[in-house]
Amino acid sequence: MSEEPENSQSPPKQKPTNPKTEKIKKEYYAYLERSGISIGFQIIFNEIVGKGIKESEVFDYTAKRLRDFK
Repeated sequence: MSEEPENSQSPPKQKPTNPKTEKIKKEYYAYLERSGISIGFQIIFNEIVGKGIKESEVFDYTAKRLRDFK
């Protein structure tokens, strides 16, 4: 009987970060914070779960609610 190790794979190596990419990433997250869209999606998600919106209606509901936030 041969026993194989449970996890014979090593974790994936991460690429070194590019300073330009990191700057763009920080600007993007700052934009999301300033725009409030992140909070908007959190609110909409809570409404979808709370109201039990059907999966087939989630996109339409989300689009309608995003328009309401304007």
